[in-house]
Amino acid sequence: MSFKPKTVVGQIEACEQRVTPFTDNAVAIGSSAPVVAAFVAKTEAARAAYTVQRDAVNAAKNATIQMHLAIDAMWYSMSEICKQVVAKAASAGDGVYALASLPVPKIPGPAGEPGKPNQFKATLMENGALELSWKCTSPAAGTVYQVWRRIGGTGEFTYCGGCGTKSYLDATIPAGSSQVTYQIQGVRSTAAGEWAQFNVNFGVSTAGAMTTSVTETAAAPKMAA
Repeated sequence: MSFKPKTVVGQIEACEQRVTPFTDNAVAIGSSAPVVAAFVAKTEAARAAYTVQRDAVNAAKNATIQMHLAIDAMWYSMSEICKQVVAKAASAGDGVYALASLPVPKIPGPAGEPGKPNQFKATLMENGALELSWKCTSPAAGTVYQVWRRIGGTGEFTYCGGCGTKSYLDATIPAGSSQVTYQIQGVRSTAAGEWAQFNVNFGVSTAGAMTTSVTETAAAPKMAA
């Protein structure tokens, strides 16, 4: 029928709501007592089947939770024993791993040099400071980025500072500067990456607001001392 609810619960409730009127008026509505009695029995059976199904769903959810808790506890116990195996192998040798049926841990190789910074962005802050950001291929833990700066298109670069993230805030740009050139290099204690160089050009929009544009330039020359 057109008023059939879309959900299972809605369909059961719609039938339950009509048990009494159908029973009290079986003949008057064009049906009969046996037909209505069969309808009532089927409605009760549908409600019972739904209750069983919901109990099964809840039981399955609880069983799933218990399973994950058991697996977590099992793997924690496994990891604790593995830690003991590693500690024992440190004094007794790698043969301990074979006894425990565990793979011998690989010795990590040296990390490669930091990548070359790229995709530079420069955002002019309200206080006149310039926020620089960039990306870097294959960065590694412990990488520090050295930032050098030159005011204008010529002259020597001076060291601004280092940062452990791929961003730097330059708050010392002289007022009235039209161009600033930066050189950035990723370094670690054992390796240094390739220098990257880019220009930041300052301008004024038609509305009178300061603007910035970034242009990456050729390979960086040797740094000033």
